Amino acid sequence: MLWVRCVRGLEPLVAAELEMGGMGSLTEVRHRTLLVATDELEPGLMGLRTVDDLSVLVVDLPDVGRHRSGLAELAHAVEGDRATAAEASRRALTTATAPPADTVGIDVAASFLGKRNFSRFDVEDAVGSSLSRSLGVRYWSRRGDQRPPDGTQGWRVHLDGERLLIGLRLSGAPMHRRAYKTSTVPGTLHPPVAAAMALLAGLRPGAVLYDPVCGAGTIVLEAAALEAELLASGSDITAAAVDAARSNAARSTSATSWLRADAGQLPLAGASVARMVANVPWGRQAAPSGALGSDPASFCREAGRVMDEGGRLVALSEPSEDFDDGLRRAGLVLCLSVELSLSGAHPRITVASRNGEAIDADALGGTVLHRLAQG
Repeated sequence: MLWVRCVRGLEPLVAAELEMGGMGSLTEVRHRTLLVATDELEPGLMGLRTVDDLSVLVVDLPDVGRHRSGLAELAHAVEGDRATAAEASRRALTTATAPPADTVGIDVAASFLGKRNFSRFDVEDAVGSSLSRSLGVRYWSRRGDQRPPDGTQGWRVHLDGERLLIGLRLSGAPMHRRAYKTSTVPGTLHPPVAAAMALLAGLRPGAVLYDPVCGAGTIVLEAAALEAELLASGSDITAAAVDAARSNAARSTSATSWLRADAGQLPLAGASVARMVANVPWGRQAAPSGALGSDPASFCREAGRVMDEGGRLVALSEPSEDFDDGLRRAGLVLCLSVELSLSGAHPRITVASRNGEAIDADALGGTVLHRLAQG
């Protein structure tokens, strides 16, 4: 059994990506969690773009509760046979050889819902110490802001109030990390969210995709990674953002282009964009500037102006009636909204189109739209 972790709100989109790729059999969807039955590692699993993490599920037991006495139960959950069986399962799925005798050890990342009489570090140390004894390798604690060295074997623990899940990570690092993303700016977008937005746009070979508030370029680069023949470009009002986007693009294999421009006064011809995908500045980390600072509705007007007859907009923003009204006044029909839990806030992905039609049924984005609209 595989354990998939994702951003809260993206669960149906992750399920659709798994389904379209024929990657195992989905058995359960919970808070930020999807469980997938598979006997082998499907080629596409390690290339999933909308997930945060992917692990072999080792333990699925009742939650240990809020009291410190539960820490002993956590330690017992991964003793002996469970730990060694998990390592055997990981090797079988990844066709990897056993870790060398001089392995640098293991690390544990923990999370839980609700109030507890212990910290995440207590959870990590209880599980990590037990695994260390069972596997005969060193455990590297994160307590006191310590950072495990590169090359450790990663384990994941989550307590959701009902269940205790413990997994052994299949990848060397969390899957939400992107090798290309070494430059950031305030408000930079979490890559799996950017990928989900790109999928909702319905990507097609040769289509023009544009992000008018590109920041470090995450949306454009995720879209280009999903559709190699996409004509993807982005702009931002600040030189620092455009420089960051170009720097990240240089580390990717995708063909993209970048320019400096005001999202409220785009240097684009009318009806020239098929897909506009944007993380609209919503003030928590990056405040609107330029035309958007004085006239927020200018984003919607420009989106309506530059999108072609079959165009589609996918935007991440704070829930706002003013934003929705602006889209309607720009001639766009609201098709779908998806609320996320992200960085302590609850922004919304809005999908709008010129003609109000859903994405083609054979496209991944269309499958997602139909799934969410019915759910």
